[in-house]
Amino acid sequence: MDYVFLFVELQCRLVLAFAGLYPNAKDLKWLLDFPKSGDMVVDGDQWRFVRHGAGLRFEKMTCKPHWVVDIHKFFDEPKIIDDWRLLQFFASCGECLDKRQVSSLLSEMCLKGHLLDQGNGQYLFVG
Repeated sequence: MDYVFLFVELQCRLVLAFAGLYPNAKDLKWLLDFPKSGDMVVDGDQWRFVRHGAGLRFEKMTCKPHWVVDIHKFFDEPKIIDDWRLLQFFASCGECLDKRQVSSLLSEMCLKGHLLDQGNGQYLFVG
């Protein structure tokens, strides 16, 4: 569960830093006016991003672990998470979880009041 809290915190910081660097990027649904790739520094760490489809994939380049935060949709809602994002992040942390385990973790976090199920596999982090 701690990794989920870390993931949400990172995702929020990355979106905020990106918005500060690219204030003219306004197409939050398809990201058509977003740069295709780039680098940025967040909290002293170098991050590289690549646009793909309707999302951005961030990878921490300095010191290990080389975390991956893949915001593959809903870029404008950084407190939204799903199993795909968590699977990518857990793998980058060296944690070997499968989709069933991540789904179980998300359900447990809903029961504990940390997440609200938004439907279609999306969850809103509420604390």
